[in-house]
Amino acid sequence: MKRWNSLVILSTTLLAIFTIMLSGCNNSESAVSEANDQVEIKDIDVTSNVQRGLLENERLSRLDVTVVTLKGDVLLTGLVDNKNQINDVSKLVRDIEGVHTIHNHLAIQNE
Repeated sequence: MKRWNSLVILSTTLLAIFTIMLSGCNNSESAVSEANDQVEIKDIDVTSNVQRGLLENERLSRLDVTVVTLKGDVLLTGLVDNKNQINDVSKLVRDIEGVHTIHNHLAIQNE
């Protein structure tokens, strides 16, 4: 239980830091490539697509991964069983449309 409380506190702290970091980012229009006619995907849609992808993947569906998206930057927190699962989650998220950056803070249980 103590480990779980520590994980919750860590996840909350990381989310707060992530939010503060992104709030200071330059949000100029030059950062968005209009030449490529890219459509900006809403953060809620990115989060939903990542969560759906995790649920639809047999190997990853049972993991308790928290997904938070802010301006296309995705923060992943939670516990997994091994390094392969961390890599698999990263690969899955990387392939989701609208993901700009991945901040992978997944941890291996019992380490």
